[in-house]
Amino acid sequence: MSQSTASQQDAIRIQDRPVIVEAGAGTGKTWTLVERFLHLLETNPAWPLESIAAVTFTEKAAREMRTRLRAAIVERARCAGPESPWLAHRRGLERLQVGTIHGLCARILRENAIAAEIDPLFNVLDERQAEALQEEAVRQCFIELVEADD
Repeated sequence: MSQSTASQQDAIRIQDRPVIVEAGAGTGKTWTLVERFLHLLETNPAWPLESIAAVTFTEKAAREMRTRLRAAIVERARCAGPESPWLAHRRGLERLQVGTIHGLCARILRENAIAAEIDPLFNVLDERQAEALQEEAVRQCFIELVEADD
């Protein structure tokens, strides 16, 4: 992306609160989030890589963001001095927290499975499975309403 907008620069630089980036296709959301992630690491060198999470809705966007972040971190580490935090970030790339909202929620639930009283080996439904369950739940609800004469 050659030139960023004022809104993108705000999204990149704001540090006192979480940021949500929403816009149409091809407007630079992924670029903005990657730049924000890198800016946070740059301005907070003591933060471990896993202290920042980037969440998106699609696996495709998450993969793209992870790929761009990995490349940028590797490049910064390559150019950095021996005491640079970028070297630690490069070594910790497997702890990079970039994924979908479904993935983030699943990770949180698995990490807290006992407290949530769920099986930590659960699977997240795919879109087709979720639609089928939703249709069945609506159908069952109508049956119960009819039977109750409501």
